[in-house]
Amino acid sequence: MVVIVVAVCGCSGDPGSPTSGGGSDRTHASSSSGAGGAGGTSAEASSSGAGGSSSVASSSGTGGADCVPVDDQSSCSDDVCDGGVPLTTPKANGAACSDSDACTQTDACLNGTCVGGNPVVCSGGTSCAVGSCVASVCTGALGLPGRAPLRVGQSPVSVAAADLNGDGKPDLAVTNEGGDSVSLLLNRGNGTFAPAVNHDAGNQLYSITAADLNADGRPDLVVANGIGNNVTVLLNACLP
Repeated sequence: MVVIVVAVCGCSGDPGSPTSGGGSDRTHASSSSGAGGAGGTSAEASSSGAGGSSSVASSSGTGGADCVPVDDQSSCSDDVCDGGVPLTTPKANGAACSDSDACTQTDACLNGTCVGGNPVVCSGGTSCAVGSCVASVCTGALGLPGRAPLRVGQSPVSVAAADLNGDGKPDLAVTNEGGDSVSLLLNRGNGTFAPAVNHDAGNQLYSITAADLNADGRPDLVVANGIGNNVTVLLNACLP
């Protein structure tokens, strides 16, 4: 003989909620509000049965959205979340940073702000731009004050500028067609030049250019001659 027994039980004061599978169901919901959590809700659901499984889900804040840090575009602050609220906290004073100015060589944080220090020092009327000293931009009328002409050889036809004596200032080399010579004028560094010194070079000189031809670090001179179908090479040598 087979006996079958069926039992139906409703719990938690809800007789209309049947359970099956030899287990029980319980549902509980509550709502609360408080400082910083207006409109916040919480929910808990649990079940037990043959599998004995349970789950818990929770959310906080308006609508239950996750906190996302706000980037303030500063290299001297940390963008974080604290208790579900986005915060910006300053880095320690002295922390390394970048103020995006190549003319300041050491940058450090000060009270949450990147401050540039050790600026590039320029002289001679120049100013720093992108980390280098350059001539100041002329914002007025371009002036070219006249100076007395520099005397060279006969019938000068071409000029090359190069630092011939290695003092960092560009000197002048001039070809003289009528005198078959090259005039060298050394730069004094104040807009004036020493008197020309003439060097013989070819026949009916025409154009001239400067280049380091023998890889010794000093610019040499090459002169094109109008007669003879040739060029003259003048190697730069430092004489005692």
